[in-house]
Amino acid sequence: MPSTNFAETYSKFSDDELLNLAVDAHTLTKDARSALSAELARRKLAGSDVAKRRDYLAATKPGHWTGRKEFVARSFNGFGTAIYGKRNFRADGSFLTTKWIVLFWIPLVPLGSMRLRRVEPERSAFLMLSSSRYHVLSKASPNARQVLYVYGFVASLIVLSVACVNMSLPDTVGLVLFAALCCVPWIMRKTGKARTDRKLQTDESR
Repeated sequence: MPSTNFAETYSKFSDDELLNLAVDAHTLTKDARSALSAELARRKLAGSDVAKRRDYLAATKPGHWTGRKEFVARSFNGFGTAIYGKRNFRADGSFLTTKWIVLFWIPLVPLGSMRLRRVEPERSAFLMLSSSRYHVLSKASPNARQVLYVYGFVASLIVLSVACVNMSLPDTVGLVLFAALCCVPWIMRKTGKARTDRKLQTDESR
């Protein structure tokens, strides 16, 4: 991968993500280290900032990082907060998602977006429920495109429900339409991951 590609990639990182990478700079290639140093200098992040980040990570419990004492989201019987949406996948397995206030599991108000990387699935005490643990790599204001996509999906479900009732469609047809619509987010995630994988393969072949 040429240094220009590294420079473009690192320019999209948050300061926290960039400092996390700088802590392990010794594992990077020469071109990657050069691009990383240039981006750190551009943002006026010095060696002392990297040292502080290293000390912070060393004092943090493994598997928690920046979100070590907080829940990414919490809800009870569909009330509270939840994360919806996955986009902007990266080679490290992380993705961008948005935290919402939810009512009956319906996303109402976006609180903010964050980049997460799954640590491991974690089963709850209830057989029908499960949760996941994540590294919180960075936080930001709500991602406008992701918010619009989530609202669009919810609106599509509502429109489809109303159409099924008004048109008196058979239950089987309604279920098929709902199943097809619910597959859309899954297809978009798969497409996003595949696009990331293709880009990595192209970069590695150069």
